[in-house]
Amino acid sequence: MAKLHGSLPPRLQNHLKHAVLHVKRFSTPAKLSVDPAVIRKAAWQELALDIDYTDVKDRQSSRRVYPLSIVYMDNSLILISYCCLRQATRVFRLDRIDKLKVSDESFQPKRVRLLAQALKDIVPATD
Repeated sequence: MAKLHGSLPPRLQNHLKHAVLHVKRFSTPAKLSVDPAVIRKAAWQELALDIDYTDVKDRQSSRRVYPLSIVYMDNSLILISYCCLRQATRVFRLDRIDKLKVSDESFQPKRVRLLAQALKDIVPATD
């Protein structure tokens, strides 16, 4: 916050100081076995990832995914991806990814289209 505060003009520094919306974390973040920066870089470069994943029921699987975005939801970092095994949008908690490897497979130029579809798939429609 100090870096952000220092980069703003004085008028906006005052707004930040007296903001009405704050984010606080009261729980300890889950330990990650993987580096989110590697996933982010693969998403930007549109390179597939091979992941070993353990789901909530302790079932393990290996998947090839196209990483689309990392988001923070419900106290967890989530990878929004296209799963090649299921041929559909899937979300994976980063703290449940045991291993990952960046592959040589490019999914360029599909990322923008796949991300738009993924967001439609995971966000409930409102009337």
